[in-house]
Amino acid sequence: MKRVLAGLLLAVPCLVQAADSHHTGNSGRWFVGAGFGSVGFDDDGFSDDLEDELRFITGDRYDVDTETDDTALLLKAGYRFNRIVGVEVSYIDYGDVVYEINGDEAFTFGIAAISLAANVGYTFNSGWRPFAIVGLSSVDVDADDSDRYLGFHYGFGGEFTPQNMSALTFRIAYEGDIFVDDSLEDESGFDLYAMDIGTLNIGATFNF
Repeated sequence: MKRVLAGLLLAVPCLVQAADSHHTGNSGRWFVGAGFGSVGFDDDGFSDDLEDELRFITGDRYDVDTETDDTALLLKAGYRFNRIVGVEVSYIDYGDVVYEINGDEAFTFGIAAISLAANVGYTFNSGWRPFAIVGLSSVDVDADDSDRYLGFHYGFGGEFTPQNMSALTFRIAYEGDIFVDDSLEDESGFDLYAMDIGTLNIGATFNF
């Protein structure tokens, strides 16, 4: 993951240089940016099934909860073709997801994702632009062993580019990744679960 992120960061100056040499008028702009936000996690009923399984095995009642106290960190780079369509590569470090059983920490794993997505919206003359994001992602789940899963990347939000500072865009969005963790079926006999992790975030991009 670190090597992939480093490669992305090293590629940004090359993208910017290419944009400078080919940019004319409103034909398109490159951008790079960063952001941070809160994290939410939905395990598609795995916690409930785990409670039932523990109750069946022991005869006692168990409460299984998840905590996501970390702050998500985002890095972005992309290209806006026109007022409507853009494409972006994102790296999101969601931090740790903690499972607690009866209030005690049971296990923890970190989640991060790299995605390639289309950004579709409309830029109004005022500088406001609502948008939606749809794409694919590679989700890295760092548990006992680091596993990667193909994910669906999605999001929606709004951004604002001040007319007197066209090189800077402010952004608020909700973005997430849905992936199926097949290791739970292999290890426990449970069903497949579509894990959904997302972040409500704010950030800014610099436009070239």
